[in-house]
This record gives sequence, structure tokens and C-alpha cells, in this order.
Amino acid sequence: MNKIYYDKLPDEYKSYFIGTGYNGRCYYAGNNTVYKEFYYPSIFKDNISKLSNIKIPSFIFPNELVYVKDKFVGYTMDYVDGATLDALKSAPLTDYLKEIILFEYNIASLSNKKIFLSDLKDENIIFTKDNKLRVIDTDFYCKSNNKDLYRTNLHFFSTSVLNPMMNVYTSEFNNNNLNYHKELLIDGRYLPSKFLIEVLKDLRRKLNNEINNINDVRNSLKLILK
Repeated sequence: MNKIYYDKLPDEYKSYFIGTGYNGRCYYAGNNTVYKEFYYPSIFKDNISKLSNIKIPSFIFPNELVYVKDKFVGYTMDYVDGATLDALKSAPLTDYLKEIILFEYNIASLSNKKIFLSDLKDENIIFTKDNKLRVIDTDFYCKSNNKDLYRTNLHFFSTSVLNPMMNVYTSEFNNNNLNYHKELLIDGRYLPSKFLIEVLKDLRRKLNNEINNINDVRNSLKLILK
């Protein structure tokens, strides 16, 4: 991971305040770049360095470590323009579902690298203006030897995307009596796309257009969304 050294932090790094969190403050630094300044930088330096070689398009990992007078103060990351899932008001359902399928593969890749998706929640997932899902605040992710890491990571993601989906498409779910499906994800037994297949199958049944003989979850969902 690249390191940037300054005698004094450039003014543009703090030109526009975005928000604050448990570990630090974020600013828009221009050129589609966000600067995150830590309250206690030394705690995160080594962990961020371990994440430096991970390249997963849906996850916004740190780009460059920032130093002022040889002291680590924070890092830069790509800026993502959109709405966090906890504030999402509308989204094309087809794009939302396709992104969830992509995330299953991305989470599998991260799990294979033994990365635990700590602090993954709806307020850290952004639905972008070009209809993509992107995860921010990845600096707290860490290595794990959990033998069931994929299911653990997927459970965090599932519960993060479920409630926003239920909220955005409230009328569709309520009108078709599908709220009971919430438990399928929350109990951790279902992958997101498998859950969505069950929901879509029920919707189709209610529209007298039931889909039969569904075996492969992902191929079936892709078929439905064509």
C-alpha cells in the first residue's frame, strides 16, 4: 500500500466534512477521494496494512496511508456517490437483486482470504447512483480462522440488505403477504439469493405464473430477472 507523507496536511483533505463514526471522521478531499482521519491512528495502522493487497470491486478498501511528520493519521479511499441502505428510499429491484448475487461471490472470495467482515451493516453499504452496491468502512476487517467464516460473513451481509429491501419494497411485500420470509435470512439458514428465489416464486404464484423445477438458485434468479 502506498504511503503519503506531509509536513502539514493539505487544506483540501478537510475541505468538506462527510460524517463521523466510532473510530474517526471522513472528509471529501476532491478528485473522488475520501480522507478518513482516525481518533487513535496507531490502533489501525497494522490492520490496514494487512488489507492492502485485497482488490474486490464491491468493497472500498483503503488506497493510501497518510502520514504527517512521520506520524500515521489516516488513509484515503475512493469516494462512492449514493445512499446508504439505512437511508435508501427507492431502488430498481432488478439491479438490487443482481448486486446481491454478485456480493455472494465477493463474500466467498474474501472468506477464502480469511477476512472477517467486521462492522458490516446497512449504514456501511451504499446503493450508488449507477445502481451498484458498495461497502465502505472496511478498515476494521480482520483475519480470522473461523472454519465457518463464509456463512458468518454472509449472515452479516444478509441481515444488512434484508431490512432495507423490505422497507423500500414495503407495498410489494405487504400486498403479497410475504413478510414471514424475513425469518429465512435472519436465522442464517438461507443464502440471500435462495431467499429471494423463494420470495419471487411466491410472487409468481400469486400472479398465477408459478415457476417450476427450480434447482439452481443463481441461474433461476438470472432467468427471472431477464
